Amino acid sequence: MPTCHILHFSPTGGVERVARLVGEELAAALEMEAAPCDLASLDYRLPDMAAGDVALLAAPVYGGRIPALIGKRLANLRDIAAGLEIPAVALVVYGNRAFEDALLELADLATACGLLVMGGMSAVAEHSMCRSVATGRPDDRDAEQLRHLARRLGDHLRSAPVPAPQLPGKRPYRRWAALPVTPTASVSCTACGKCAAACPAQAIDPASPQDTIQGRCILCMRCVNICPAHARALPAPVLAMLAEKLGPCLDKRDELALFL
Repeated sequence: MPTCHILHFSPTGGVERVARLVGEELAAALEMEAAPCDLASLDYRLPDMAAGDVALLAAPVYGGRIPALIGKRLANLRDIAAGLEIPAVALVVYGNRAFEDALLELADLATACGLLVMGGMSAVAEHSMCRSVATGRPDDRDAEQLRHLARRLGDHLRSAPVPAPQLPGKRPYRRWAALPVTPTASVSCTACGKCAAACPAQAIDPASPQDTIQGRCILCMRCVNICPAHARALPAPVLAMLAEKLGPCLDKRDELALFL
């Protein structure tokens, strides 16, 4: 049975929820099996693919870009997809501010991996750093719209060959400017090591989980999200700065978008 491969990088869960809503509905529309692949897991394994399969690539947006780590995770996909002409959909998920060049960047990455990009989508999930922004999204309204757009994607893919989609964004992509901070641990840290074991960037030393390696940390916030003692957080001044910067995003609701 043909497969719809749902490849997602979802450190805090929002991207995965969106990707599975889209991917499972798309698979049903195309009468395919849905097969998720967690690119944020340290023991991820790229799936085998066959002619007739479809791929959905889903990524978070950090500062208008996708995390560079995703490109490293997909480095061997070109060998897997070579000659198969796998149709693909690029999906970016952002925290209700803007996705800027991220969708174009993800589509370019998919193309470089040998996939045939036939559509793009943007969706919103709860902001990973400032959780008061887009709280609870994707919500029921999003879920209904995501499934509807997935069915439209299915109709679109069945009509292949189709022209490449016109995606928003610019090349060269906007310059990536990471915040010069990392999450830190409070005295509540029990050194359980759960954060170190789950960090996609391996930026936390299991022998000293209170510390974060700044040159490796991608600020994905997984360590903060999964800490059982709620002991990890960004420094308070950074959180205050983010809250002020993202203030305008509290009172708006960005909707989903489909690009064909």
